[in-house]
Amino acid sequence: MSGIFSATLNLCLYWKVGDLNKHDLNDPADRTTFTFNMVGLAFLLSNNISFSTSSGVILQMPLQVPVFKRELANNMYTPTTYFWGRFCSNVLIQLFYPISAILVVFWGLSIDTSFENIALFVAYAVAMNIGMCAQGYFCGVVSDSEQIAQQTNTFIILLSMLTSGGLGNANAFPSYIKFVSYISPQ
Repeated sequence: MSGIFSATLNLCLYWKVGDLNKHDLNDPADRTTFTFNMVGLAFLLSNNISFSTSSGVILQMPLQVPVFKRELANNMYTPTTYFWGRFCSNVLIQLFYPISAILVVFWGLSIDTSFENIALFVAYAVAMNIGMCAQGYFCGVVSDSEQIAQQTNTFIILLSMLTSGGLGNANAFPSYIKFVSYISPQ
């Protein structure tokens, strides 16, 4: 429910942001505003999906370590089977949030509502969901402490936010941030 509430707040911020009738894209200032609004929307949606998805699975491994060790000692299955089973089941459960968030936000943006566009929106959200589930599991596996796992996850997401390239010019970053700018996906 909180995911739908969060998506509704995002929609309030970016209501009809993609309406091309409101923008003269031949005007450089208007084109820049339009572009920054779209980048801001993408950044906000991706961060919401990232934090909610990875945070939802981080505690799966630290809480299941005693069960995992007992079942491994009883030769019930291999570690690979256990991890893949847990990962796949949680990915399926975690798909609800990105799909519901996209379906809430998509129709209020005044963008092209073709099937191809909604399919791409959902596909990108699902791909991010799978990647962030993997990150959440990674953070949960590398530490027995719940707090360290959550802090590691937050650090990785913040690092990717700083180096995303969408909201800043890498030349303007402080020197201690510049060394990680090569990670930028753009």
